[in-house]
Amino acid sequence: MGIGTTGPAAKLNIVGGSLLVGTNAQGGPLNDGGISLGDTTADYSPTSGNWTTAGTTLLLSALNYTTIGFHDAGNRVDFIRAGAGKIQLGYNGGWGEPDIGMPGTGIWNSSGNVGIGTASVSNKLDVIGGSIAIGSADFTANASLHINAVYGGNGRLTQMSTGSGGALNIMTGNGGTNWWSMGVDSSANWNISAGTSLVQLD
Repeated sequence: MGIGTTGPAAKLNIVGGSLLVGTNAQGGPLNDGGISLGDTTADYSPTSGNWTTAGTTLLLSALNYTTIGFHDAGNRVDFIRAGAGKIQLGYNGGWGEPDIGMPGTGIWNSSGNVGIGTASVSNKLDVIGGSIAIGSADFTANASLHINAVYGGNGRLTQMSTGSGGALNIMTGNGGTNWWSMGVDSSANWNISAGTSLVQLD
């Protein structure tokens, strides 16, 4: 059937207009080729019992995976693919994985790096213009932060960690007996260690 054309190229071909589906679907009219779905007087919250009836605004079905494609006039196509319990933002369908924008100037780029407060990232996580809080902000509850960095093939390790009771340890070395550390324990004692030797500062 053709609407706006006498030569339809599909079972339903609408030319020169948009499509509104739903009693109170919004639009009037949308740009050419636009689609508006839904009802502004109803809520759609799918459950295992209503997803085929009143729970879903738009339902896509497939054997295993279903995909939405975004085509930009022939340069590339980007995808969102869902199925098997996973939603893939930026699925690679042959044009490469796209960057994913985050609120503000954040980004999750195609290399898997995340930037918060910046779109120029070179590390797995770059945070610009703020801080990172882990645990309770009032410092009364136990919090945990563990950072490891291994350099090259020589096994050198730099570690900073905090644990329960307020202990803080900073350690560097090869992970064996050749290391030193500095920290404060849960009793507020400062300790400096080198290998198996421990010095406690009053």
